[in-house]
Amino acid sequence: MATEYFTVPDNTSPLEYRADQLEQVGARAYDMVVSAWACEACKLAVGGPPAMILPVVNYRLPADLEEWVVEAGAGAVEDAEIPCCEGCGENAELGHIDYFAHHSAMQVDLVVRWSPAAGAQILRWSPSLGFGPMPAMSEDEERLFVRDALLRGASAARDRDAGEEADAILLEAAEGLPGESEWLDFLPWLSGREKFSVAAAIATGHAEAHPEDPEGHFWLGQITVDLVARKLWGEEKLGEAEAHFERALACQPRHPFALLGLANVARVRGDLAAARRHLENLLARTPDHAEGLYTLALIELDGNPGRALSLFEQGAARRPRDADYLRGMGRALLALGHPLEAQVAAFRAKQLAPRDERIDELLLAALAAVKD
Repeated sequence: MATEYFTVPDNTSPLEYRADQLEQVGARAYDMVVSAWACEACKLAVGGPPAMILPVVNYRLPADLEEWVVEAGAGAVEDAEIPCCEGCGENAELGHIDYFAHHSAMQVDLVVRWSPAAGAQILRWSPSLGFGPMPAMSEDEERLFVRDALLRGASAARDRDAGEEADAILLEAAEGLPGESEWLDFLPWLSGREKFSVAAAIATGHAEAHPEDPEGHFWLGQITVDLVARKLWGEEKLGEAEAHFERALACQPRHPFALLGLANVARVRGDLAAARRHLENLLARTPDHAEGLYTLALIELDGNPGRALSLFEQGAARRPRDADYLRGMGRALLALGHPLEAQVAAFRAKQLAPRDERIDELLLAALAAVKD
């Protein structure tokens, strides 16, 4: 039924596994396929192939899923390794295939049950209710099933490192179902991959659908800053970024990342006093904000390396696996005239980020300072 799949662990009931996955990740739970086999001669159930977990989505509407399962069912039967009856040794026959896809709003799995004899029928299943007839869905319930399908498809593609596939699904989601909060979860990943057009489509849709929510406005500002930082847009666009951050703060005056965004806009403009003011405001409200600590430490590095060191250390305590804080500590220690300690910090950073050339430059500078 799919070229990419994995199976439920041995000695684990598929339905127990399914219940556990739904409890952990809800609508993001990968679809599951379970087959039932029986011996025609003995009339006994026969254990078939392991239940399959499919990290891929080939449908949107429930009707699409039903059609796809019907088309794929015959192929699955042909490709399956037919189990044998332990009692008489005869080959078993397929009773049915159940395809599970979650509907988070209805809090049940939609199950397409297909059999060679009876074709397809739609059931519902949940850990508390078991199997039963699936009631007819309203138009809104169908829309929410489409949302869940898009969410699963994008999550599965991201998990498989299928970036282009995920981007296409997320763009479809942003255009077809704008404003759904689930799409916001993908924005850090998209921005980190410099997929700014997809990220902007999601952020714009959210800001227009929920103008009172700061997240869409914040992300529009952040995307603008990123584009300017990569010199894809000119610095004249910083005014737009600033307006987005201000709009986010109007919605939520204590939004920490909007304050950080204003500080970064000021830094790029060279207005360090304004940047420091925004960061001090941020840290007064959120003292353990790691990114705020790091950004303020960068500003303090030239004029006040002692305070910069303290800020980098506070950030490193909160992000011990992030090499940037250790590299910053090394820079501050070097500025304070402690090259040996700077080497130690740089070596620790190197262990976390062995390919970061900036750490190599720090090490060389620290070694040169020791020789002097």
